[in-house]
Amino acid sequence: MHIISQNRGFIAMISTMIVASGLLVFSLSTLTSAVMYLDMVNRREIRTQVELNLSSCMNIADLMIGADYFLSGTMTISELGCTLHFSNDFAGHVSVGAIAELLGVIVKVNE
Repeated sequence: MHIISQNRGFIAMISTMIVASGLLVFSLSTLTSAVMYLDMVNRREIRTQVELNLSSCMNIADLMIGADYFLSGTMTISELGCTLHFSNDFAGHVSVGAIAELLGVIVKVNE
């Protein structure tokens, strides 16, 4: 088989472009999966932090209920990113609802 001298450069250029395209696709797919894994790990850490904030918020609510008989309404604790909702019937029954939020992750609890 005889290759004309003008076609050698074209074949080399096409081969180089095919190899470069393959490397680009491989790099992009590897980078995409690494970013998805990092996001998954980050979301798990945020969920853990929100649950801990909510637990601290509920502990504060328990202390507030013990200290104030007339406690009722809504209170926000900005340091923990949570909102407490108190419902008091003034007969010794107080129910507490809490919502904690951090970077788009929301956890709710009702007691």
